[in-house]
Amino acid sequence: MPDAAEASRDAEAPSKSSVASRSKQRPKGGIVSRIRKSAGYRYMDELIGAYIPILIIFVVAFIGLWAWISFGPRTLTPQQNWSQIEAKYIPKRAAARAQIVNATDFQDRLAGYKTYDQVTRDWMDELAKVSSWNDSTNTDEANSTQSSHVASFLSSGKALLLYLDAEAGSNDASELEALVEQGQTDEEVFNANWQTVENEIMGSAASTSLPSMLPQITEAPNPCATAAPGSSPTASGSAGAASSPAACSSAAPSVSAGPSSSIAPASATPSN
Repeated sequence: MPDAAEASRDAEAPSKSSVASRSKQRPKGGIVSRIRKSAGYRYMDELIGAYIPILIIFVVAFIGLWAWISFGPRTLTPQQNWSQIEAKYIPKRAAARAQIVNATDFQDRLAGYKTYDQVTRDWMDELAKVSSWNDSTNTDEANSTQSSHVASFLSSGKALLLYLDAEAGSNDASELEALVEQGQTDEEVFNANWQTVENEIMGSAASTSLPSMLPQITEAPNPCATAAPGSSPTASGSAGAASSPAACSSAAPSVSAGPSSSIAPASATPSN
């Protein structure tokens, strides 16, 4: 009977709704999907997620600390401060002194004194900005002595600058020569203090050469000038010894490399 046969086939064939239901229940994505849905995976995911912010903070802090150590401001040692400041100003000072020595006229020499004055001032100002000259390897007594000698050096620098300011403002060669002679003592004290501090701070690395003195200008004697009272007559009184008109012209001042012997204490010793 056809109706009975069809009913039997319908009973044996699964319904579409049951097939769809079984397809929905079948897991999708394979093994990866099943791992993600496991309790162990969820636990590890929560654990790692909790520590990731801490890890990021640690990495950022480490990079910041490294940058600070490598590029941040550091407290320099007395040796580093002294040598760096000297390297900045001593070559400029030496160049100004060379201009003074090699000057061919008053204006060129005066320009050298102005530069020498300004460089010395800048040098002293930068040394004065150093907050401490204490060395961690020294005793407290040694540090106290060293700081005292630096203070003496800066004080002698201020005294020398008074003369350098006046020299830089000279109106003529004679005024400049007189000021240089008057400032010799202050310059000697300044250079002696400089060498003392150099030896204390730098130790075996200290410069072995003494600082150079500023040259004095020696005016050539004018042959047409009237002899001063009490001066000895010349050995020859003949007319041939008289200066010619050409010799009466003013000679250009020359520069001596060292201090003038006219201020030496021995010149004041009476003869026997």
